[in-house]
Order: sequence, then structure tokens, then C-alpha cells
Amino acid sequence: MGCLASPGRADAAVPAFLDWLEANRREWDLLRLNEVRGGLGWVEQLVGASHARRWPARVVPRARCFYVELPDSWDGYCKLLASKVRRTYRRRLRNMEVFSPRYFRWEDGGRLSEALNKLGELHRLRLADVGEQCGFSTPG
Repeated sequence: MGCLASPGRADAAVPAFLDWLEANRREWDLLRLNEVRGGLGWVEQLVGASHARRWPARVVPRARCFYVELPDSWDGYCKLLASKVRRTYRRRLRNMEVFSPRYFRWEDGGRLSEALNKLGELHRLRLADVGEQCGFSTPG
């Protein structure tokens, strides 16, 4: 996520945001901004302005989430793979059958929002089991 300000207005939004935090300092003791898109200057401005107020602030880089454009089907994807890799996948899938896994494929594009909410819920539950937070941490 980027700065929530009109284009070109981040320079005014950052000091206004910090002024609001200052005016409401009894309401908070820690501000944590997760999954924030940097590189537009406003993050650096926020950190610099925080330091000017003698507030500790730091930027912790996170690992990037890479993705691959996939074909429309599993078979289409497998056709892109080397034959040795296809054999390895098939063997691993057969080996997993011992655990009776359940597969789920969402096909209703009209209810995609519901599917993504469910994915976020499952992801939060999985990470809660190991005591971690994630990018899906926002309630809702």
C-alpha cells in the first residue's frame, strides 16, 4: 500500500499525519505499518520527520513475493516443465495420497472476494499456530 493521499500531496499528508499522532499521543504507544509500498519518497519522509520529533522509527525490508503467470490448467502448466520435473511432481502427488489430502479449486469468479477472504482467514490461522503475523493481519 502506498501513502493514502491525493497524487502529489504526500508532502503535506506526512506532517499532518504526524501532527495528528502527536495530538493523540495518549491513544497509542506503537505504530506499525506493515506491507507498505516504498520507493515513492513518503516512507523516507515519514521516518525523517519522526526522527526530527525524536521518535524512533525504522524501515525493515521484507522479502518480495514473486509470482509466475500460469497457464489456464494444471495440465497446461505441466507441459511447460521438463519431463524429469513432471515425473517428480507426479511421484510426490502419489506419495501425498497416503495422507488423504483435500484439494479445492474456486471456480466462481463472481464470489472471488469470498474466496480471498477465506484464504486470508486460513493463512492467519496457520501463522497464528506458530505465533507469527502476516500481510493478511487486518481484521475483516
